[in-house]
Amino acid sequence: MEGKRGSECLLKSVSNIDFNPPLKVDAQPPFNKNVKKADAINWIISRTSDATRIINPRNILYLIDQAKSIEIDKMERGHHMPVDGLMEGKVIQEGLRETSHYQLEQTLFAEYPKLKPKVELLKNSKAEMKLNVIKKKLRVNSKKGILEIVNALITRGFISQANSSGYYEIPFIYRDALNVKQGKDPLERKVVMSKNRKKKIKELMIQISFPFFKLYSGSGICRSLA
Repeated sequence: MEGKRGSECLLKSVSNIDFNPPLKVDAQPPFNKNVKKADAINWIISRTSDATRIINPRNILYLIDQAKSIEIDKMERGHHMPVDGLMEGKVIQEGLRETSHYQLEQTLFAEYPKLKPKVELLKNSKAEMKLNVIKKKLRVNSKKGILEIVNALITRGFISQANSSGYYEIPFIYRDALNVKQGKDPLERKVVMSKNRKKKIKELMIQISFPFFKLYSGSGICRSLA
């Protein structure tokens, strides 16, 4: 009976605990105080998943644990606790940076060491790249060779399948560790600009040469040379 009463007391003591409290975040990036719970959760999921887009509970827990440690360290050094939540947005971003390094070094490189030399060649790139840009960065000469490497990177979740415009994308989880920035790679823009520049120069040359050709052909010089 005593054991039963003890269990009842324990159940009663935890019966008023809310095991699904509302998610509180402060007004600093990456969230604002009006953010919805679903939006905050989606942000965390999208930043901690690789290119397969499979939810990674380990990375989510690692991110929260790192952010918590950073916040506690700041408070111990005299920083005030956030007014609207348990963690500042900047702390969550710092935790994400730590998670990015963890995913790259302790997961991708640890499980697939042969990919490390190629992946490291993509440091300081833009997140979105076409195949010709990846080929140049990875210093691969053959199309077959680059396709084999790219397919291996897709299978391991390092880059996504090419979209309808032909761009492959490095997910958020790897960007901080490799200093990869949002946007399309400048090398791709240079290729496009180069083609457009050649086209414009050709059109300009036609526009400039046409009046001279007309003048030359109508002057009688052509007839005298015939």
